[in-house]
Amino acid sequence: YHEAYCYRGIARFNKGDLDGAINDLTKSAKLKPDYVDAYKERGIVFARQGNLMQAIQDLNQAVQLNSQENNVKTNNHIAEDNIEGIGIPKTEKKHGPLKIFLSHVSQDKAVVREVHKRLIADGYDAWLDEEKLLPGQNWSVEIEKAIENTDIVIAFLSHQTIAKDGYIQKELRRILYTAETKPEGKIFIIPVRIEDCELPLRFRQLNLHYLDYFPSERKEWAYKRLLESLQVELFIK
Repeated sequence: YHEAYCYRGIARFNKGDLDGAINDLTKSAKLKPDYVDAYKERGIVFARQGNLMQAIQDLNQAVQLNSQENNVKTNNHIAEDNIEGIGIPKTEKKHGPLKIFLSHVSQDKAVVREVHKRLIADGYDAWLDEEKLLPGQNWSVEIEKAIENTDIVIAFLSHQTIAKDGYIQKELRRILYTAETKPEGKIFIIPVRIEDCELPLRFRQLNLHYLDYFPSERKEWAYKRLLESLQVELFIK
């Protein structure tokens, strides 16, 4: 019966009945706790519903169960398999990788370079000024274009970010303005603290959950959490 509930949940999702889909997929998972598809499909429904934390949990569970079956699919492949059958466009190469803008002050460049290198290695299109800007370009205009065209902004925060006057404050305001044009529930700004500092007032007003990329022994865990947020956006892109 676990497959029957799963298929009915998919059908309900396709008709727009998100609550009914979650109900059926939950029954499927309860009947067969190691049923990968139940968690995978429910995670996608939760993502469409805007419940991103639950979506991450379900998709992670699907990946873990899939790994236990000795499959070698990546997180992206797990979510992409049969995704067209339930009404969400499958992520295709023609769309390109997820675009990520890395907002930071120059004093924090070393940490940002570290994350940028890992994101590029993991297949993301991470925008870093020293890598993307060409000689002779108007850097202010190009940065504004990058913010407008990006899928996600990672805002690296430190005492320097909060206290420093100048372009970084204009950049943060531009990011917040662009965020207001995004659908409700979409992950657009990911605040990443690289030291113990207060979030900018507007970030606090938006109740944005931040990630701590410090101390050094926490960085590996923090990067994995960052990838989880990126995966959710990649699934619904």
